Amino acid sequence: MHKQGIPDIDLFIEQDSDRTPESRKFYIIHQGKILASYATLKGAANKYNEIKKEIGYTPPQPPEANSPDLASALAEEWMSRTELYWYNSASHRSTNKVRR
Repeated sequence: MHKQGIPDIDLFIEQDSDRTPESRKFYIIHQGKILASYATLKGAANKYNEIKKEIGYTPPQPPEANSPDLASALAEEWMSRTELYWYNSASHRSTNKVRR
């Protein structure tokens, strides 16, 4: 079974599914109607891309990050951790001198 597509526009390439009459062919299905069938996935993919262009489909833009500058935030956190480490480690240092 093979199925790939875009649910937003109801366009799929399917093989050996409940909507395909033959199990060996790849079918282009748009809004529940079979538009074409191909023996190879490459041929079906070419037609699929043509139909996507005709429809004018553009994928949705990914959401922008909430943080305006993620690199600055990470650097600030790293500096805070480094300062805290050195502040705490200085209090536990020994002079390595032998007390008599």
